[in-house]
Amino acid sequence: MQASPFRFSGLSVALFALVAFPALAEPLTIDGSGVSRDVHCAGDAVEIHGEGNTIKLTGTCASVTVSGIEQTVDIQQAGKLDISGSGHKVTAAASGLILYGDKSTVTATIGGEADAVVDISGGDHVVDLALQQATRLDVQGVSQQVTWAPVANTPEPRISISGADNKVERKK
Repeated sequence: MQASPFRFSGLSVALFALVAFPALAEPLTIDGSGVSRDVHCAGDAVEIHGEGNTIKLTGTCASVTVSGIEQTVDIQQAGKLDISGSGHKVTAAASGLILYGDKSTVTATIGGEADAVVDISGGDHVVDLALQQATRLDVQGVSQQVTWAPVANTPEPRISISGADNKVERKK
């Protein structure tokens, strides 16, 4: 019987799998109530869940998810920022923002990605945006208060508003 030129040992297969299919990194998860932490992101995704946590993220995070109730989060730099729940206070620089739930206050500088998207839904959010690039701003829901200002020569955002009693204004 002639040996096949495509014969692999068990070790060869295992090494090939490690090289060809790298493991996806799990996000750093912070979960609890009343947790206070400073965390350095080294390109990691971060998820913050719970109630009443105070978190400071330094460095650049791949993405940040904030959920729960009354989280206070300061983010130096993130890719996508996804916020849900109620009563959060978030300050961030991010390439995009998705905000839903109610009664959160967000101050964000949006930049770093071609045609950034800011999507706000739910109710009673207060959002203050500094726009560093072309941005699509979608505001839905009820009683949203959104202010925005361009940075340098950034074009005005493309704004879509639906719902009731929403206010979207350029800062003076």
